[in-house]
Amino acid sequence: MAITPSLLACSFVLLAGQLPPDPVPPADNTAPPADHTAPPADNPAPPAHADPAPAPAAPVPATTTAPAPSAPEVAVDTDADRIPIVVLNLKPLGASPALAETVTAHLAAHLDDLGVFQVLTQNDIQNLVDFDATRLTLSDESARSRLTDLGKALGVQYLMFGQLSKTDAGFVVEVVLVDAQATTVLRRESIAPKNSTTLLADSNRAVDTVVRGLLDARRGELFVLSEQEGATLYVDGTAIGALPMAPLSIGAGPHRVEVKKDLYVAETVDVTVQPGRRLTKQVVLVPTAEWVASYNRTAWLWVAAGSLAAAVAVATFAAGAGIWALQRIEVAGYQADPDWPRGNENRDAIILKSEADHTRLTVMRLGGYSLMMLSAIPVAAAAVIFVAADYPGRYDHLLDQSGTAE
Repeated sequence: MAITPSLLACSFVLLAGQLPPDPVPPADNTAPPADHTAPPADNPAPPAHADPAPAPAAPVPATTTAPAPSAPEVAVDTDADRIPIVVLNLKPLGASPALAETVTAHLAAHLDDLGVFQVLTQNDIQNLVDFDATRLTLSDESARSRLTDLGKALGVQYLMFGQLSKTDAGFVVEVVLVDAQATTVLRRESIAPKNSTTLLADSNRAVDTVVRGLLDARRGELFVLSEQEGATLYVDGTAIGALPMAPLSIGAGPHRVEVKKDLYVAETVDVTVQPGRRLTKQVVLVPTAEWVASYNRTAWLWVAAGSLAAAVAVATFAAGAGIWALQRIEVAGYQADPDWPRGNENRDAIILKSEADHTRLTVMRLGGYSLMMLSAIPVAAAAVIFVAADYPGRYDHLLDQSGTAE
């Protein structure tokens, strides 16, 4: 991207000037003692006065070394586990400076929330260096060299800057990441939000893309859970495999997790993985309208099957009971006959009026018993179906009035 040149000379005068000017006063202070000790050769009295003279020179080096430690303090090296990075203000092109400053502050806060970077903004170093980053350009070798000097002076390796442009179609955000030690552009990203509503979120994505290489060097773990076994897990658009699976070793920072399964609405969530930590994410899949309709059809089929089994059980038992009752009625008729044998005769040896009647009634009696006992089978089947099978309409609450999944 093209950005106008900037003079950082004043910043380096401040940074570099803190060391050279300080040693000079000691050289000047030591000179007078040399002149002051010359007379004592002729006059012994002054040497007693000359001895205290070097004493004031001792504190002078102390004052010269005092400013030196103050420079590294600006690097904000308070968290050794984080990567120091300087975020310079975005250059406004057609956009208001206030908006550019707001977006810059938001991007700095977003970087800090990733848990990987120790962020230093231009406002943080404004009291130490006075420069205008909006006139920097990476096409200018001298400007890039000054960026390197600035990064080294601040004790950081990475610098981030860019510009915010206002166009007829919306905005354009350009972000550049520079390696201050190698004086190279690591990556640049441009994104075009359509309005101010999505400006911050889109800018975050641009920054995430720019620093992805740095984030991948800091690993964490992502553990995705889902009740739907066999669902496919996607991370940042790449298919990883079928769930369930072991925790993934993944670069720190933001990632987009997506879980898909046939006849279920794909679920997408944005997560942020912290370096050295495990993030566990439970993903719930909601069935689609087609799945709910298919489920209802299957459930109704099971209801019909259970109802049919119950009807068969009732019919079988009723048939058996009816047959048994008919043979009992007919036998009762025979027993009412005066010629029916009385006494202690063996009932199995009783001869009815005809052998055919005896056989027929015996078959009816045994058939009735058998049908009544067989009715237990469809009764058990109906019970299992009604207890185990799902009921229709169980997932209808997941559908809106248009019949699509929520």
